[in-house]
Amino acid sequence: MIGTRTHAALDYAVPAAVLALAAAPGRGRGARATMTGVSAWNCAYSVVTAYEGGLVPVIGLRTHLACDTAGALGFLAAAALMRRARPGDRLLLGLIGAAQLLVVGLSDDRAGRDAARSAPASRG
Repeated sequence: MIGTRTHAALDYAVPAAVLALAAAPGRGRGARATMTGVSAWNCAYSVVTAYEGGLVPVIGLRTHLACDTAGALGFLAAAALMRRARPGDRLLLGLIGAAQLLVVGLSDDRAGRDAARSAPASRG
């Protein structure tokens, strides 16, 4: 199982790596836009997750994992639907989506529920 501390580290390291891959020479416009958009989405909800990587604990880890799943499905859909994109770009998008689904499946959401319960209701 992947604990919340490791998951939080992945939530910032992986989008950074995906952004670096998006900037690679020869990357197609559609693949670059998908990689950039989904990476920004991932960082945005990570910041508001009630776990070690969150800055403002608003959502629980189960909601976070649902967002991870949506992002993964976005990568997979892009890989399937971008028929005119280069095969390498489509393969990369599919691999990123599959890897993200694997992380979701291996993540321990019980620790996230505990963190959400112990998070302060407001930061006033």
